[in-house]
Amino acid sequence: MLNVCVSSTDTDFATTGDLMFELFGSTTTGTVATTQEINRLGTLVTRASRWAETFLGYPLAEQVYLETVPAFGSRSLLLARTPVVKYLRGYDGTDTGTAGELLSSEITFDSREAGLLSRDAGFNWTNPITLGGLTDIISPDLETRDWMIEYIAGYRVNGSTSTAWGKTTADEMWTTGPTLPDDIIHAVVLKAAAWYGRTDGVVSKRVGDLAIQYRSEGLDASEMLLNPYRRVV
Repeated sequence: MLNVCVSSTDTDFATTGDLMFELFGSTTTGTVATTQEINRLGTLVTRASRWAETFLGYPLAEQVYLETVPAFGSRSLLLARTPVVKYLRGYDGTDTGTAGELLSSEITFDSREAGLLSRDAGFNWTNPITLGGLTDIISPDLETRDWMIEYIAGYRVNGSTSTAWGKTTADEMWTTGPTLPDDIIHAVVLKAAAWYGRTDGVVSKRVGDLAIQYRSEGLDASEMLLNPYRRVV
């Protein structure tokens, strides 16, 4: 189970100015584009941002999640949303009234980008065990989601204040700027620029003796920029 506790209000992963500079080499309003045209560019940036999330398969903007996760008896849990920014709280059960709390001092990250949250004491395997004569039988692929973790994951698009997400205690506060990778921003700009020009996959044209070359079925420039950020689970 994965719930969004605090959702992001960021919807665009590039600016209209970024797209104007890519298309016209200038961001001066009224010189290279009319107000109506700028509004159109803004719409294309929003659509390209949604396309980027669809291509990657996960939300990009930083949000607060509450997730119940199965464990396999190792030191780590694999969280669904990345990159993990901050661990907020966790329990060894889904009933916070009876479950034991996982202190932040117990938690480290093997990889924030992969979503691997680690604990020296490990996480007990949440698989059902049945009696099978002389020995117990472990039932594979039936793990239960008994570990409940609340955390912040995603990229900061416009930066965050120290009291973001309503967190006010000392171990929950921070102040920092944007973390959205330039490659993702550039991919959104390139996709929006392609839609603006309505190239529809056209790589090159020639007027004399009309010749049109379409791109192959491989990844285009925008997709190639995003491809390293795709997550295989």
